[in-house]
Amino acid sequence: MDSAYLSAFSALAGTIIGGATTFLTTWVTHVSQSRLARLAEERARRDELYSRFLEETARLYSYAMSDDKINHENLVNIFALRGRILLQSSPPTVEAADAIIKRLVSIYMTPNRTDDDLLKDIENSSDDLMVQFAKVCRAELRLALSGWKDYGT
Repeated sequence: MDSAYLSAFSALAGTIIGGATTFLTTWVTHVSQSRLARLAEERARRDELYSRFLEETARLYSYAMSDDKINHENLVNIFALRGRILLQSSPPTVEAADAIIKRLVSIYMTPNRTDDDLLKDIENSSDDLMVQFAKVCRAELRLALSGWKDYGT
């Protein structure tokens, strides 16, 4: 084989390999950045949902402490947020949200609570469903950043 052909073939092969390598590197970088952006957006969306649920829970808790009758209009937002949690979240998060709603309804159904009852609830943080919900949400948000590898979704 002539050395001119060998040089031309080597130059052509080097160009093709270099171009393919550049293309693959760019493509992998773009796919990785897109995936990270989607994960960050998903995490932010869930974070906002969980924050709104906790805010609504706190608001309803204050109503439940002073009202002895359920005002169904007050429960609309919490059930709407629960529905969104059901659509977007893991079963442990849904269960924690359901536990909070059940507790709120049970507080509504008991006689009005006193300031001493509120103080006892604050001091007994081991039974605080909002803290438990927040812990479950934190774990889920951590998994969302990892791309759900540990959760299997």
